[in-house]
Amino acid sequence: MIASGPCVTDPSTYQDALAILDGYALMDAIPPVIRERIKAGLLGQVPETPKKDDPIFASIKNVIIASNYQAAQAAIDQA
Repeated sequence: MIASGPCVTDPSTYQDALAILDGYALMDAIPPVIRERIKAGLLGQVPETPKKDDPIFASIKNVIIASNYQAAQAAIDQA
């Protein structure tokens, strides 16, 4: 996953979030507002984040210009 915020599609769903929270028995540990948001999302009352077929991404092009390895190597070279 690339942390490019609104320029990258998000394949996760409310169902994914629920599965993780249930899997770790955390539903009662999260703030009520988050619990309600997930429930509303599951009921279709709150839209999912845009997925890869959403037209909003038609003109977006992401290019990786460096990697963590390259950054670490540059730090080593400078050190």
